[in-house]
Amino acid sequence: MQNRDLPANHYAPLRALAAVWTVCCVLFTLPASADVTLTYKPQGNASQAFEIAIKPPMMRMNEAGGTWMLYDRSLDTMFAVDPNQKSYTRINRDRAAMMGGMMNAAQAQMKEMMKNMTPEQRAMMEQAMGRPMPEDAPKSTYKDTGKTRTVDRRKCKVGQLLVNDKMEHEFCVATPKAVGVSPEDYAVMTSMFELMSALREAAGSYFNRTIPDPKDLQGIAIESRSINGDHLLLHDVSHKKLDAAHFRLPGDYQEAAIPKAPPSFN
Repeated sequence: MQNRDLPANHYAPLRALAAVWTVCCVLFTLPASADVTLTYKPQGNASQAFEIAIKPPMMRMNEAGGTWMLYDRSLDTMFAVDPNQKSYTRINRDRAAMMGGMMNAAQAQMKEMMKNMTPEQRAMMEQAMGRPMPEDAPKSTYKDTGKTRTVDRRKCKVGQLLVNDKMEHEFCVATPKAVGVSPEDYAVMTSMFELMSALREAAGSYFNRTIPDPKDLQGIAIESRSINGDHLLLHDVSHKKLDAAHFRLPGDYQEAAIPKAPPSFN
């Protein structure tokens, strides 16, 4: 068996998209100002804070490490921006379907490759991946537990993400009114989440199985906890007027192509 090494940045747009997806699910269904900025912080590691800024019809999400995403509702298009490469990747519904198909093909190829692996080779691969290699697509479902609690003076409903019937994430979801995001801002967010859901559906349940489909969350997840100890809280909501320049792609950045499917592993 020969493994063909891929460039380190071959799937950078997909990794960036996956990372931002987690942010999106935390924010789903937020309402009272035309401009709003929300800041989330992981507990115990303030340096990893990220923020979401909305100025209709635009929405920008800043990630730790400098990468960011920009969504334009008027185009129903998202841009994954990489300042290190001075590039961006355009993502719309057609491209979401294309990327989803590639991800499914890569998973099928990996599963086929596993048939020829020795136990030692499999163990080495799982160690490099940091997780077990998939046998079958995991079943991911979100359920409302019927319980409520109060987080930072906001009442929220407790929901759980189950993967193969095992709880992996817990979310506390508040009403839009409790958070303070206008219907206009909310419309931008839901439009983007519909695009993200299209990507998830195109890619099947292999894609980011550890977060719920945005359509399943009926409110704003102001707190999330995972079984691996991650703990995220909504830290601040600001209604300060935002500069339109904050929502433009840099003029000297180049558009990157959607990465091609990897070569055969066999």
